[in-house]
Formats: sequence, structure tokens, C-alpha cells
Amino acid sequence: MLSTCWKRSPIITLALLFLCISCSKKEMTPEEILAKQCTDAQQGTLDLTAYDSSDAQRNTYLFTCAIDGISNGITENKIEKKVELANYFLEQPIEVNYLDENQETLLLAVTQSKMPKQWKYSAADTLMMNGVDIGAKNAQGFTAQVIAAHSGDSQLASLIGHFLGDD
Repeated sequence: MLSTCWKRSPIITLALLFLCISCSKKEMTPEEILAKQCTDAQQGTLDLTAYDSSDAQRNTYLFTCAIDGISNGITENKIEKKVELANYFLEQPIEVNYLDENQETLLLAVTQSKMPKQWKYSAADTLMMNGVDIGAKNAQGFTAQVIAAHSGDSQLASLIGHFLGDD
């Protein structure tokens, strides 16, 4: 049938093909775009060249995505990219006292993340310098300092304690 149409009117056939292709492409909703950006940040593949960093809430959410999802077997290159993404978001406007779906702050998220330790110290310091609620507790009633101590990260626990005045 397409060949018959092509023979009769190639311009109309091309126009109809273009229309069909255009109609089949579904536009993504803002929620779908954000979900894809989160997945890309978790995988260390988020492209920041076209990213609009003016939305503090979006930056904060994508920061939590970037520090999430590190598991055994992840390549060093992916970890470096995730660190780069997380640092990028820390340099943008963010909501330091943002609460995730588990009612945890960014400091709690950083403390519990599997990001490299040196990065965690730097990120925690940045968040605390910018007013994060250092004494916030997770759903189990633990602060970031207690979580750091229980996980064996005495340096992070000490850093948090310093900001709390526990010196």
C-alpha cells in the first residue's frame, strides 16, 4: 500500500510518514523527566550540559539520587562521576534541611551513603556550614553522629560532634 501511495504522491506519503513518526513520540511529563534524571544520577550518567540548576528543590532531590545506588561491583569511573555530580549539586542552590520520603535530612543521607569517605567528610562539612539540622533524627531515632559512630566511621562522627560542640 505504501508503494502505491508513493507512486501516486510521494510528497503526501512523506508528510504522512512524518506525521505518524511525530505522533508516535510521546512527550515526557515533568515527573518522568525528573525520574529519568534521578536514574541517570544514580548511575553516574546524568548530562549536566543541558541541566537548569536554578531549582533548589530539584537540585536537592538529584543530589540524593547521585549519592544513592552505590553497590559492590560499581566501577571506579562510575563512583568518580557520581562524586562529580554530587559535588555539582552541592555547589548549586539546595535546601539543606530537605527531608526525603523517609523523613531523613541530607546529612543523614550523606552519613548513610556508600560514597567515598573523604567525600562524605567534605559533603558533611559543607552541609553543616550551610545550616543543616545536625541533631535531626531518622525514623529509628538516630542522629547522623550516632549512625557514623555505629558504622565505625569515627572521623565523621567526630566531625559532626565538633559542629555540635562535643569537643
